[in-house]
Amino acid sequence: MLTLSTQHPVLVWKHFIALSAIPRPSLHEKAAAAYVESVAHSKGLSCKRDEAGNVWIGKPASPGLEGLAPVVLQAHLDMVPQKTKASSHDFLKDPLKLVHEGDWLHAQDTTLGADNGIGASAALAILESSELRHGPLSALFTVEEEIGLRGAAKVSAEFLPGEFLINMDADSPEELIIGCAGAMDLRMEISNRRQVIPSGWSTINVTLGGCSGGHSGADIHRGRANAIIALIRLLANLGTEIEWRLASLTGGDARNAIPREAVASVVTPSKSVEALRGRLNAGFAVLRNEFQHSDPGINFILGEGAVQVQALDLESAQTLFDFVRACPNGAFRFSDLQPGVVETSANIGIFQLGAEGPACIQTLIRSSVDSAKEEIGAAITGLTRLAGGTARVYGNYPGWQPSTESRLVPLFTAACINKLGHAPRIAVVHGGLECGLLKAARPGLDCISCGPLILDMHSPDERVQVSSVAAFWDILVQVLAALPPASPKQTV
Repeated sequence: MLTLSTQHPVLVWKHFIALSAIPRPSLHEKAAAAYVESVAHSKGLSCKRDEAGNVWIGKPASPGLEGLAPVVLQAHLDMVPQKTKASSHDFLKDPLKLVHEGDWLHAQDTTLGADNGIGASAALAILESSELRHGPLSALFTVEEEIGLRGAAKVSAEFLPGEFLINMDADSPEELIIGCAGAMDLRMEISNRRQVIPSGWSTINVTLGGCSGGHSGADIHRGRANAIIALIRLLANLGTEIEWRLASLTGGDARNAIPREAVASVVTPSKSVEALRGRLNAGFAVLRNEFQHSDPGINFILGEGAVQVQALDLESAQTLFDFVRACPNGAFRFSDLQPGVVETSANIGIFQLGAEGPACIQTLIRSSVDSAKEEIGAAITGLTRLAGGTARVYGNYPGWQPSTESRLVPLFTAACINKLGHAPRIAVVHGGLECGLLKAARPGLDCISCGPLILDMHSPDERVQVSSVAAFWDILVQVLAALPPASPKQTV
């Protein structure tokens, strides 16, 4: 079997292996950006980095192709840091451990970062190659995409010197994306009252894990368990026949990933420990039956916890439970134009209730219809007020409206037919892509998104099909050589 470093396209895998050795979760992309710059410097290419941390690299046209329309290749440098419960991986220090099995590549117990490491590596390979035929091109490497497209929101027109933009953040070579949903990030804080725990009480740690999780856009319609909501449902159904209190609860670590695990500490009189355990086990049996198909690995662990000094009073805990159970979550409406594609959804991605302070909840709302996105945001804000809390929008970016006049679509379609033997699917997706924001910075930019086959993004099950990377690359190379002449006003 060929090793990964000798697979076609060799330069793409060279750079992906290098990026996989560089920790690059969102907000920590500086080392990856420095690697990108080092590639530019080694080839003598123009290179700039803006205040946000985005990197732009320019490359002249191949001899004789100077008159082709200029194109921008675009990918983001950051990745979603998700790992299994058993993993000791430190996303700020440790390289990813790549596992190549047959035609698939994944990482050991963590996300792979093929989203969007493969796209970034393809751009680097094109910049490095001296054999490819192409017109004037540049590559834009953005930051903080996975936490709200923050880097793209700060890109100036100076970093977009082209008629065309090829975003390489899609997840199938057989699908061309021409539009996507916009999104809104909400952070809610709900205050509480605490009481001193009497002597003679014990602590039980309740862990609900093993959920399938997944991408909060691509997988939100699959009905998978949200570990935060499932655990709160379990606790809320305990009732009051046995005295108990909630001391803490945390779950999820990425607002754009469906939470796979949540952990709570509850306290109860020592004499009631076994009875409470029995109720918890019975409640979990109900959940396991309900999610046996969507989340076959769902599990439940009860353990002895550290002594707690304070816990929420009954009213505060009930208010919190009511809020989470009533808060919009999941897919709400499907597209009228694309059957089976979600139009509007919300995902409670992070929940934090520590030993003191308010409960903090983060949710991500997606919609291809801005008014629907705003309405769900207003509903959650109103619900937060009813619970005595506050809600703040800390990210709100537009969708990418599809164009029926794109000149890139027929070029990619022809290349797909040539490589795959059939035309690609043309899609508008529910996940978020940076094209909408980049088009706002440079109106009139003709955009498309493409990529290799990547499954289970934003989860430790993420994997990329090795042969699809070759197909993605070959299609991309064909398109670059087939771009039309530059428009008179765009000639560079």
